[in-house]
Amino acid sequence: MKRVLVYGYVAFSLVVATLIFVFQLVFGADNQGFLSAISFIILVPTGFILQSVVYYPYRYSLLGSYKRSPLPEDEQILLTGSSIIFFINGLPTFSVPIPYINRIQNRLLVFPSGLGIHILGYGKVFIRKEDFVSLESNMLTYSLHHNSNEIKSPISFINKKVFYKLIDISGLKS
Repeated sequence: MKRVLVYGYVAFSLVVATLIFVFQLVFGADNQGFLSAISFIILVPTGFILQSVVYYPYRYSLLGSYKRSPLPEDEQILLTGSSIIFFINGLPTFSVPIPYINRIQNRLLVFPSGLGIHILGYGKVFIRKEDFVSLESNMLTYSLHHNSNEIKSPISFINKKVFYKLIDISGLKS
C-alpha cells in the first residue's frame, strides 16, 4: 500500500507541475509567483523521494519494496553526527543543524559488527564488517568500499576516528 501511495504521489506531482507550467505559458504571467510557489511545494517532496534512489539501490529506496537491515542491538563503539557528514555515491548527505536535538542529524555509528548509517529522512542501514572490501585514506576524505546490496558504494566521510575504528573492527589495511 505504501508503495502505491508513493508512486501515485510522484506521478500526481509531476503531472500537476507540468500542468502549472503549461498554464503559465498559455495564460501569461499574472499569477506566476503563486503558481510557482505551488509547483515548488509539490515538487520538493517528489525530489526528496527520487533522491533516495541516489543513496540506495532502487529496491531498497523509498520507492522499492525491500526493507534495509536494522541497526544491531550491540553497544556502539563510536557515534558521529553533523549537518554534512558523509558522501554516498558522490552525493553529500545534508541535515539541518539544530542544537540540542541529536536525533535529527545524519549519523555514522560504528559497532563491533559493522557500520550503521542514519540519514535524516531516508532511514537507517547497517553494513556488516564482512561486507567491507577496502578502506582508503584520500587527501581530505576517507572511503569505505563494500559489497552490501542495501546502500551504494563507496561511502566517503571526513571523520578520522571513524576511519581508524573501522580499520580496528574489520582488520583491513588502509
